Amino acid sequence: MKRVKLKSELIKRFAYKKYGTQKNLANKIGVNPNNLYGWLNGNSEFPIEVAIKIADLMNVNVKDIRENNIKGFSDLEEEIISLGNVVEELKERVEELENESIFKKIFKRKKG
Repeated sequence: MKRVKLKSELIKRFAYKKYGTQKNLANKIGVNPNNLYGWLNGNSEFPIEVAIKIADLMNVNVKDIRENNIKGFSDLEEEIISLGNVVEELKERVEELENESIFKKIFKRKKG
């Protein structure tokens, strides 16, 4: 079975943020909590199947959470937040334009 070294601190933060505890994360991915604790504490590397499940839950690729990866999760998180902000700004602008169009139609009717 292939194994990979993952960014344990990143996964620990994710577990607490998303699932409240490491035990809940272990249950979600279908592994014994003691095994997850061992992997997170560096006692052994993660089985690739477990790494894939964790990456899927985090909505990233396994290479993004591997220990030797150059780009960290915080960089990805910042990019995602930034893109989310852009989307929200675009939604607000579309709504403004729709409101302006409605306003113009109403204004024209009252004038005519």
